[in-house]
Amino acid sequence: MNSFRKKLEQGFTLTFEADPPKSVSPARSLELIAPYAGQYDAVMVADCTFATLRMSNLAFASLVRQRYGVPVVMHQTARDMNILGMHSHLMGAWALGIENLLLMTGDPPRFGSFPNSTPVYDVNSVKLVEVARRLNDGEVQLNGTDAIKGNTDFHIGVVANPYVPNLKAEVERLRKKANNGAHFVVTQPVFDVRTCERFLEYSADIPIKKIIGVMAVKSFQNCLNIASLSPDLFIPAEVYERMQANDTPEEGIAIAKDFIRAVREKVDGIHIFPLHRYAILKEFTEFRVPDAVANVV
Repeated sequence: MNSFRKKLEQGFTLTFEADPPKSVSPARSLELIAPYAGQYDAVMVADCTFATLRMSNLAFASLVRQRYGVPVVMHQTARDMNILGMHSHLMGAWALGIENLLLMTGDPPRFGSFPNSTPVYDVNSVKLVEVARRLNDGEVQLNGTDAIKGNTDFHIGVVANPYVPNLKAEVERLRKKANNGAHFVVTQPVFDVRTCERFLEYSADIPIKKIIGVMAVKSFQNCLNIASLSPDLFIPAEVYERMQANDTPEEGIAIAKDFIRAVREKVDGIHIFPLHRYAILKEFTEFRVPDAVANVV
C-alpha cells in the first residue's frame, strides 16, 4: 500500500518541499536533500514554482524516489499542458511509480521565466482533480474519445490558502475539490494559530485530511520581502516583533516550532517550505511520528 497514504490515514505526517534544479544535472539538488529525505514522511516536488524554468518535476520526483526509496508527492499544475498532454503525463507518472499528486492551477507565466508564453489552462484545479480521479477509475475526462487500459490509484492532494479575504469562498472551492475526489489538502504557509484554527473551523465538515504549511522566516527583512512579493500571505505583528528583537534565522525557526507545537494536535500533518535552505529541515524532524507508532491501528 502507498505508505504516505497509509500514514496520513492513520496519523500525523511531516513533509517538506523540494524544487527541481535550474540545471540539466540533478546531482547537486539530490545531494542537498539526501540527509533529510528519509527523515520525513514524503518529499513534495514542486512544478516550476512562480512559472520559473526548472527541470521537469516528473523526472526529478522519479529520481528522488529511485535514489532514496521514499514517498514523493508530485505537484501538477494546470498551466502548461492541454488535456491530451495532461492525461498522458499523469499516466506516465503512474508508470514511474509516482503514487501521490498535489494538484493546483499554477502561477501565471507573466511572472516567470517566459512572460510572453501562452498559459493553457484547459482545466482549472477543480477539474484537474476530476482528471486524476477518473484515471483512478480507468476513465478519460472531458469528452475523450479513447479509452485506457487499466487504472491508476493516485492519492490526490490539493492546495488552499487560509489567508484569502473570502475564506468561505476558498473553503467552498475546497469542498468541490473534495467532492471531485481529493483526499488531502496542503495549505500555503501559515504563521499564526488563529488563522489555522479559523481554517480548520470553516472546513471541519469537509472529509479531507488537512496538512498545514509552515515557513521559517530567516530575517526581519525577509518578512518585509514576503509581505511585498506575496500579498496572499500574511505575517502577523508578533512575528515582526520577535524578528525585530532577535533578527536571526534561529529565531525564525523558533517561531515556526512554536506554531507547530500549538497546532500539532489539531491537524493531520505539517508541510515545511524550506525555501532552498534544506539544512533547516533537521530542526523539524523532532515532530515526525515514528512509523511504528503511526501504524498502530
